[in-house]
Amino acid sequence: MIKFLDNKKAKEIWNTMILNMSNTTYYQSYDYALAYRDGSDLKFIYDTEKKIFAFAKVDDEIKMPFGPIIGNDVTSKDIMDFVVEVSEYIKKNVIFSVSNSKIDEINSNYSNLEKTWLFVTPIIDTRLSIDEIVKNCTKNRQRIIKKGLENIQDDRIKVGIEYLDDFCNLYKKRMSETGGEVDFNKDSLEKCLYKPTSHLVVCLDSNKVIAGHMIFTFGNTVITRFNCFDSDYYKISPSARIEYELIKRSCEDSSIDYYDMSGLAYGEDVPVKNQTINRYKESYNPTIIYKYQWYKYNREA
Repeated sequence: MIKFLDNKKAKEIWNTMILNMSNTTYYQSYDYALAYRDGSDLKFIYDTEKKIFAFAKVDDEIKMPFGPIIGNDVTSKDIMDFVVEVSEYIKKNVIFSVSNSKIDEINSNYSNLEKTWLFVTPIIDTRLSIDEIVKNCTKNRQRIIKKGLENIQDDRIKVGIEYLDDFCNLYKKRMSETGGEVDFNKDSLEKCLYKPTSHLVVCLDSNKVIAGHMIFTFGNTVITRFNCFDSDYYKISPSARIEYELIKRSCEDSSIDYYDMSGLAYGEDVPVKNQTINRYKESYNPTIIYKYQWYKYNREA
């Protein structure tokens, strides 16, 4: 049987509960749920045995990003029973995903499911020193990092919610220039930034924000989720300067083991824009992790 948490209760206990599960990532956290919501109905759901959890965005379909979240002893049948029950309760199709530990099991037992895509992400091991990480980068990435360090002093890198308006405006401007999508709403980011696990890091030119990254800490991982830079300042590499600083600080924090660069475009027909983003992330020579296969369960009419 499934149960629903109201938003207040989910805020109190969600992250604490799911950190005890076997496949938890930041993308299943309460903060990400809020950023992902973007005005849609949001449900926090779990089974009565508390072995399976999911937050679900409900619009034309039910979408469980990077979930459901499962315990160690959960089988593919348990997952599908949960998906079906949610589907029947809300009367909609369900798009869900399973982590790499369950992909083969789901594929073998449920061949009738529609497959959508694999989530692939690059991970930098911050148990290494920053010097070791830079040495492992491509020559071009090393050159860009060096240029950023030469052009931008430490005191131009700032952290704080007071830069949110300028960051959001810059992000919108950059997405307009590149044909990208603004995949967050400001109110959700603002709520996240009042929590100690979320930070906005910017680079300034005098008092002007010329680059910015949103980062989230979840368990032993720092995730960079949204970033942008002012194209007028491209030649001094402000975004690369922020990235270097974030990785360096992660290396210096003994509680952080990984820096997650938030996904690579995956598949045979990757758009040119995404190929460019892929090359930038791959220039750090990160470990590429194949994390999630997405599926669609079509509810019978």
